[in-house]
Amino acid sequence: MSFIDPWNKILRYPEVLDKIRRGERVTPLNVEFDLTDRCQCRCVWCAFEYMHSRREMPTELAERAIRECADVGVKALTFTGGGEPTLHPRFADLVRYAKEQGLAVGLYTNGIRRQALIEAAPYLDWAYISLDEVDPRAYKRNKGVNAWWGVCGNVQAIAGKTIVGMGFLLHGDNYRQAPKMQEIAHDMGADYCQFRPVVGLDDYGWVPECLEILRGVEGAYVSWARFEDVMAPKPRSYTICRGSALVPCIGADGTVWVCPHTRGLRPLGNLNEESLRAIWARREEQHVGPDCRLECRNHALNETLEYVCRDAPHMEFV
Repeated sequence: MSFIDPWNKILRYPEVLDKIRRGERVTPLNVEFDLTDRCQCRCVWCAFEYMHSRREMPTELAERAIRECADVGVKALTFTGGGEPTLHPRFADLVRYAKEQGLAVGLYTNGIRRQALIEAAPYLDWAYISLDEVDPRAYKRNKGVNAWWGVCGNVQAIAGKTIVGMGFLLHGDNYRQAPKMQEIAHDMGADYCQFRPVVGLDDYGWVPECLEILRGVEGAYVSWARFEDVMAPKPRSYTICRGSALVPCIGADGTVWVCPHTRGLRPLGNLNEESLRAIWARREEQHVGPDCRLECRNHALNETLEYVCRDAPHMEFV
């Protein structure tokens, strides 16, 4: 069973692919949703530290945004950040509300808030918990809080109640411990374990050895393309960002962003001023630009969409 597979998941939606090929407007399949920009961690590698503040989406706005997502045909919501979604005082209620609207619901979390996770777990299709380090000392040094044991216990508390993934960000000080990380995820009852590289480091000379180690970690999800990109960045094979039309982001202040990685950079509108339907009706085609991150959330999706949209001779001969 493959939980993480954006290259192939989109192939399950031939009607969407057909619209994209014809250049027609499509409805988002999955919206990433920031309930708050608050976070109790201080991760040294945080990609969204610039968004951290005391902003929090009012519950009434969150409920309306969830309803509007369901009304326009969105299939799934991913509560993420921004900040740490479980810090919203009505987090579990909003997860349940999204499920009641007929949406599939996922969660990216640091896994620290135990009660919020336990209350939300029955309504979540999956929860991805970032542990990142193999022991409490390294966790506190790099994430700024003393919560390693608590997070491990919280994984155990919700394992079996929803699909649980454990995530580890690798860098030059911890990559040799990847087999132990996989073992921890297994022992805690997680359904899968994923490895990704920390972005923005000065030195990636450790990556070749890291990849050799990861090839021996059976059953783990490895973002191979991301490791290759940080080691030797390659030009994108596409100029149009079609993936962002399928996975936009709603910020804690109600701003609809082009994608999760353009928070603060490419606004489409604000739900305090108009509806999601109205904002989406005037969305323009988005192109890859200097504000696009190397580790793009939609890169794998864009690769598939570029391939699907590319004309080729003798298309009838399969």
